[in-house]
Amino acid sequence: MYTSVEIREPMRLKSLYSFFRHHYDSDYSFRGEMHDFWEVVCVTKGRICVTAGEQVYMLSDGELIVHRPMEFHSFFVDDPDGADVMIFSFTAQTSLRDELSQKVFALDAFQNSIIEQMFVFLDARMVGNAAYQERWKLVVEEYESNRWFLPYMRLLEVDPYALVMAASFATQLLISLLESEGRSLENTAPDAAVFRVAVDYLNISVHKTVSVEELSRVVGLSISGLNRLFRKYAGVSVHRYFLMQKIKAATEYLQSGISVTETSRRLGFSNQSYFSACFKRETGSNPSEVLKK
Repeated sequence: MYTSVEIREPMRLKSLYSFFRHHYDSDYSFRGEMHDFWEVVCVTKGRICVTAGEQVYMLSDGELIVHRPMEFHSFFVDDPDGADVMIFSFTAQTSLRDELSQKVFALDAFQNSIIEQMFVFLDARMVGNAAYQERWKLVVEEYESNRWFLPYMRLLEVDPYALVMAASFATQLLISLLESEGRSLENTAPDAAVFRVAVDYLNISVHKTVSVEELSRVVGLSISGLNRLFRKYAGVSVHRYFLMQKIKAATEYLQSGISVTETSRRLGFSNQSYFSACFKRETGSNPSEVLKK
């Protein structure tokens, strides 16, 4: 007699936004950003310093971090030989647990094998896919000349089978992380602690106006020193970082049904028109398009 077991998927990916791996030189620094989807950053060789919200983490070979939606993130290479990094971003049809965020995961042999198999498959599919080569001749040339920058998304756009397989590998990796013990590997550098204090102050002050002068007094740095600190860990100026935090708060307000006018007022913008212009510039959408109906 046969019995069956119902398959209940803990996670299913809905869409992919990016999917690549790249070798970054020792002087590389990524300008910080926020977006409304998840992103995985995994170091396969070398060492990078990652900012996630107000936290700063060091990632080395075989370590991975998952950025949650609307979390400010950036990184810079902290290795004289550069770093090899895999990145993919996605949305999921199922809700993800908080265990994935604000931690660094040290990958085990099984998880590393998933990544290795994923790239073996995609590399073979990229070389052998006629539609990809015809449509993306320039990309193929780049692939041949620089094998460490592999724009797999170009392949996934024209190869449905490769897209399903990439999503399957990514899902396996993410599900395995839910069973892993992530470690908090916060940077112990003194200036990382100062950065966290500065960001915490901006977060609690998101409903008002904070000048660079005021923040410099709070953390005990000169204005130039404060800007250098934000350029190092956030890749952006203090002003832009604070604006992005306001936009993040605005998104939450609008999605909860608070009007555009009230959202602008609560976050201390001088007028609604200026708020709408900033929101459009940072997100690509008008506030009214995000407002919960």
